[in-house]
Amino acid sequence: MTTITVQELNDLWRWCADIGQFANDRPINDTTNHEGSCLHRTSFCDEECYNNKLYKIYPAMHDRDDRCETIWQKLPTDVQWYKDNFKPFFAKKKKQTKRRRMMTRGKAIQDMVDVYRVHDKSLTETEVL
Repeated sequence: MTTITVQELNDLWRWCADIGQFANDRPINDTTNHEGSCLHRTSFCDEECYNNKLYKIYPAMHDRDDRCETIWQKLPTDVQWYKDNFKPFFAKKKKQTKRRRMMTRGKAIQDMVDVYRVHDKSLTETEVL
């Protein structure tokens, strides 16, 4: 059974005021513990990507993205887990939770396991993602 704390869920899902939604992130580039999720980036991406510019301005983003990736990798591929954990977690939020964004940085789907994670979340809350 997967155990993810409320603190970890709070770290994974942050409120983005500019888009008015909760969103999560994954690292774009390699971090201390994880491979970056932008596998097909080019030299143009490395130079021009606005997220890379933000990483230079806000170095703590690397640490947060590393933590988020650790939590993301712990997420199961089990619809019932999402019903039992995500729905109650978002039900307690004061800000709107009718829509959520999968990733503001990085790619939602990096490998086949991610396909099942996104699929199971979508089955749990078809009206949200």
